[in-house]
Amino acid sequence: MNKNQEYSQLVRTSASGIRTSGAISDDSGLDPLADQYGRLWVRVVGSNPVPDPYPTPVFVRDISSTAWDIGTGPARLGVVAGYVRGAPAVPFWIQLFDQVASPVNGDIPIVILPMPANQVMFSYALPLIWTNDLYISASSTELTYTNIAAASMGASASWYSP
Repeated sequence: MNKNQEYSQLVRTSASGIRTSGAISDDSGLDPLADQYGRLWVRVVGSNPVPDPYPTPVFVRDISSTAWDIGTGPARLGVVAGYVRGAPAVPFWIQLFDQVASPVNGDIPIVILPMPANQVMFSYALPLIWTNDLYISASSTELTYTNIAAASMGASASWYSP
């Protein structure tokens, strides 16, 4: 397949992202390209990609009455999904903490997931790298941890270790 066939749906752009006319200039693979939605792409050729620093998958699950220790870092989160039993009839928050001990009231989370009243299910699937232990818990306050005594949670997670 030649370059024109391979990139028939892409257009050449300038370094600032402005579309330009003309064919792709050479085979260096460094021409910025934009697809029909305006997303920019760069094709890199001639070298191997950098190896993933977190190649080993780990899968865990647990049920906890307070905070659950998902795993010890350094690591990268793939996804965490679960449910909250005894979810409050008012909005609450699922919080993630990167720290050495289980969170106590007043601790500051690194991720906050807002939950509507009586919501049972939750999930988080954005890449997150942590260095200590990663804890997840439900909180009655948004910006700091406040334990919800009546709530417990069950969850499963996948993450990647070095």
